[in-house]
Amino acid sequence: GVLLPDATCTIETQFMPQTVGPQAATVEIIDDGQTVRTVTLRGVGAVAEAGFKPQALEFEPFVLGSEPAVRTATVRNEGAVAFTVERIGLDDGEQGTVFSIASDNCTGQTLDTRDTCTIDIAFEAPETGAYDTTLTVSHQTGSTIWTLPISGSAQTAPAANPGGTPRLGLPTLRLPDIFAGPRPSAPPPAPPAPPRPQTRAALTPSVEAIAFAASPVGRQESQRIALTNSGDATLYFATISIEADGFTVAGTDCGLLEPGESCDVVLNFTPPEAGEFTGDLVINSNISPVTVPVRGTGTAVVQPRSPQILELTPSSTSVAPGESVDLCYNTVDAEILYLESGSTQRSLPNASECLTVTPQGDTTYTLIAQSGEERISQSVTITVEEAGAQPLLPPVPLSPGTPSGTGATSCAGAVPLQWRSVSEAAARFEVVLQQEAMVDGQAGWSTVLQEVTSGDQLDVSGSVTDFGLHRWQVRSLDEAGNASAASEWLYFLCGV
Repeated sequence: GVLLPDATCTIETQFMPQTVGPQAATVEIIDDGQTVRTVTLRGVGAVAEAGFKPQALEFEPFVLGSEPAVRTATVRNEGAVAFTVERIGLDDGEQGTVFSIASDNCTGQTLDTRDTCTIDIAFEAPETGAYDTTLTVSHQTGSTIWTLPISGSAQTAPAANPGGTPRLGLPTLRLPDIFAGPRPSAPPPAPPAPPRPQTRAALTPSVEAIAFAASPVGRQESQRIALTNSGDATLYFATISIEADGFTVAGTDCGLLEPGESCDVVLNFTPPEAGEFTGDLVINSNISPVTVPVRGTGTAVVQPRSPQILELTPSSTSVAPGESVDLCYNTVDAEILYLESGSTQRSLPNASECLTVTPQGDTTYTLIAQSGEERISQSVTITVEEAGAQPLLPPVPLSPGTPSGTGATSCAGAVPLQWRSVSEAAARFEVVLQQEAMVDGQAGWSTVLQEVTSGDQLDVSGSVTDFGLHRWQVRSLDEAGNASAASEWLYFLCGV
């Protein structure tokens, strides 16, 4: 169908296993953009199993003419899945209705693992002899029928002693006692049947408890444990679950285990908040439930502060071949700090430092600062002059102003800044003009003009302020854009 934004729909699936053991399938959801999303379905196929107690129902000898004898058969769910008793019945064969169902507490009942129900069987024989029948119980699918053998025998009541009046003082004797001779001895009783060997499945986890290492809130950790059938009967798994905050059963290949076999269970721990978390992994099967304690700790996530690069300054941006230069940097809140140049990467242990570098040619140095997932960088290029080339020198500032800042300059008309070039390689000049100002509550300098010109003077009348203290400097630029060091500062006060 069509889903509007924030709308939902549901897909119902049904699990009807045809074989015993783990089963898996995949649901594919394809939208109109041909994007395929898959959902994995998992389940465990198991068979219904029932047992009777007693395992054979044998009545005491029945005396003809007496009240019917009644015995109780108990049906128990011995498997890992619930089933519903659909019908019960007796098969007397050609003997007639000697056995009958006196009461039925099973038909229609749903028995979970290890639940029981009872059936009362009555026995009443019309004549002496041995009798037997079979009790049948089937569950809702009708494909499985369990049987219980039932047997009994009937006899007449023993004759009463007639007694009588003695004659001539002699005892009264019955003819069989006189003429029958010695009675044959009764055959020895049959030896009791040997007890049936008891078989039982047993479940042994590979660990007594599961402990996850401390994990930041929201981060998933996984552990795997093994489950082994340490008994001598088949072990059928019903459910493997954990009901506790932060813990989930991620997957398992446990379906049924023959004696000695093992399977795995994978648990995930994703703490929703900081603190201790505990729970129990509960394993239900055709034996009593087994629990394994589980615990984990969630730790608070500390958000890293953003890194900052405050400075990356070389002592010179142009050097002669083989000449070294000081490269000074200053950073804050950087967890990882390193300097890259070409294919070389150098780890920096200190937040601020001055390094000595010797470029072998024009080299760009990049300072990289990282904190958490945030990463910033700043670069500077140092140029190596060609052998025999004249070094690029800064111009000499002439007027207005002095290095000491004394004296006033009339700013009523044009205010030309003048300098003299001392380098033949200089093609242009970069002028910086600053004015004294309050910066963050403190006296400082604010740049009011930064301009490149090809001449040896620059009118700055539009950038100065009457009665304001100013300073300026200039540097040389060659044809390639390389810059010399800056000249000294000249200070001047605009007067009337």
